[in-house]
Amino acid sequence: MAWSDLRTLSDTQIRSLARNMVKEVKKRGPFLNMSDFVNRRLQSGEMGVKGALQAAIDESSINSTFDELSDMVIAPRGGYPNQDAARGSVYTAAPGYLIQSDVLAVLGNILTTRDDTFTVRAYGELANREGVVLSRAWCEAVVQRGINYVDPVNSPETPARQVNMKSGALEDTELSAVNKAFGRKFNIVSFRWLSPEEV
Repeated sequence: MAWSDLRTLSDTQIRSLARNMVKEVKKRGPFLNMSDFVNRRLQSGEMGVKGALQAAIDESSINSTFDELSDMVIAPRGGYPNQDAARGSVYTAAPGYLIQSDVLAVLGNILTTRDDTFTVRAYGELANREGVVLSRAWCEAVVQRGINYVDPVNSPETPARQVNMKSGALEDTELSAVNKAFGRKFNIVSFRWLSPEEV
């Protein structure tokens, strides 16, 4: 079974994987970079055994048929700082055994560290002439970059720059002055006031 065919997942397995992926992201995030998302952390404990995606696959029991074969688990001995990270099934990377690189092979070309949703926090205070603070306030907004420009005179499809096909030079397009300065619109998705304990 492990070597005879390519692995396919049922709708139930895909949903289980998605749910466990969300759990892992909540548990481990925010990630410092793409490497932090893909790889295990160089530390002892759960985070040092496997990355978020592999942990989600294992939690989903997608490979349970193979993992139940305890005699097929490699348990290296030696000077490994994290012995659990060195353990694994002999079926790992077989066509029928799903691992994170199988998922990344499909998603890898669209993964990016850039996001269009940001959480912004702000702080303000009011002080009297003597410098005594009379009041303080904290707030949090979730803002999302949209596809539309600030000035609607330009369509969303208009690039900020494009390659001149004759010279190969990167040239500005006919964006309005407002759109050159400010780019795309940001929309406030949510806003809330924070208590001092939340900061």
